[in-house]
Amino acid sequence: MVDTILAKDVLSTAVAQNALVIDVRDYESFRKGHIPMAIWMDFEEIKRGNVKIRKNRPLILYCERGSTSLLAVKELEKQGYHAVSVIGGFRQYKGPIARNNKF
Repeated sequence: MVDTILAKDVLSTAVAQNALVIDVRDYESFRKGHIPMAIWMDFEEIKRGNVKIRKNRPLILYCERGSTSLLAVKELEKQGYHAVSVIGGFRQYKGPIARNNKF
């Protein structure tokens, strides 16, 4: 079973746990608007095991609706990471939005 978190709790949990927030949507969606503090990571790279993050740092993943981030969390847990998925994904998030024109 995959651990989950409510969208309304992402920022407070990230700060409290020094967690890394990861957006696994397509890059264009990330660039147009994402949860503050989030970094973008390609889901295909996660599946390939090409993640270069310390394994002792908690991870919070989200996608558009929640299904891709669930799959990504399962992959990361196989690789030894502790990760949670945001229930309902970015669509359920109602907080501030950050935008990146460049990455």
